[in-house]
Amino acid sequence: LANIKFLNKQDREALLQYTKHFVRKAVQIIVQSRLGEKKPTKSRVYAYNTDWFNLSIKDIAQITTSTKSSLGNIEALFSTQSTPFCVEISLRTPENQTMILETWCILFNDQQVDQSQKVCYQVYKKMSLVLRSLLAITRAIPTYQLSRRQNSDTYVLLYRMYCGEPVVHHLGENYATAKIGTVGT
Repeated sequence: LANIKFLNKQDREALLQYTKHFVRKAVQIIVQSRLGEKKPTKSRVYAYNTDWFNLSIKDIAQITTSTKSSLGNIEALFSTQSTPFCVEISLRTPENQTMILETWCILFNDQQVDQSQKVCYQVYKKMSLVLRSLLAITRAIPTYQLSRRQNSDTYVLLYRMYCGEPVVHHLGENYATAKIGTVGT
């Protein structure tokens, strides 16, 4: 995201609002895809005021609360150079053995600036596109199928959120990474 201190007040407030809702919705998408439930969403002709980014995904209160407490003040992330917000997904067996399966990161990078972008429309539209891509990808990788088979007798998937560098040493030497999208502002 652009260096926010150079934006006018209206664009700054809009960008902070969009970013806050973007992060919260991204976490909802990631965590809900690992709960093991198939959640079809019906299309609507018109979005409701609560449908940020035109996604009709009902927020789960516990996930929203965890996100708010882990994320803290969104403005603090803008002031700290390149501090990622991470969501870690792990598997736990009934014997309390755990294995980290994946780590999702949202990175705020003020080096990728597109001066031609208007915050009000273009950024919102691009954030919406990234979230739709995230929705598809979280359900296309193997962890989603693993989550569909979980139960308390075999294993359950858990999540943890934190701000800081992603912890990836537990993923092994040949772990794969992929960039879902970029929103220049």
